[in-house]
Amino acid sequence: MRDAWVPIYGLTVSDSACVAVTCWDHQFDPILEHLDKPQVEKVLRRLHPAWFECVDNAVRERYGDGALLEFLDPDVMNRKWMIGVMFSNLADDKDAAAAVAVDKVLPLSLRVFEESSNKPSKLDYVRAAAAGAAQGGARGWAATAQIHGAAQWLSAMGS
Repeated sequence: MRDAWVPIYGLTVSDSACVAVTCWDHQFDPILEHLDKPQVEKVLRRLHPAWFECVDNAVRERYGDGALLEFLDPDVMNRKWMIGVMFSNLADDKDAAAAVAVDKVLPLSLRVFEESSNKPSKLDYVRAAAAGAAQGGARGWAATAQIHGAAQWLSAMGS
């Protein structure tokens, strides 16, 4: 594994919920920009399984398992991608709940970091295109819309 420095932040989402997150700035924008291209989702899922695990968790609203989130950075008033694990702000031992969230988000974020160097080859795209281009494009567009909707849902709660 390459060396990584991964700061973890604790954010209050509501009176009853907090989240431990790692910030990814705009690193995931290129993935989302290309998802609507024919069969690209299939290629990207193979290259970035941990990132798509976070995406799938966001879509299924499984924020306690590690999900892709999008928050407004109050320092620069710009949206940034986060990987986060939600925990209860009302837990008897909030510090223990926060530690469990950190213990989940750190290895997941390190897996996403390690996958970030995975780049698709031309052969990946040829294979994907042969599997059904039109279907892949429509599915990718729907996935992109669903990802943005799920990721922003949590940030709207904290507003």
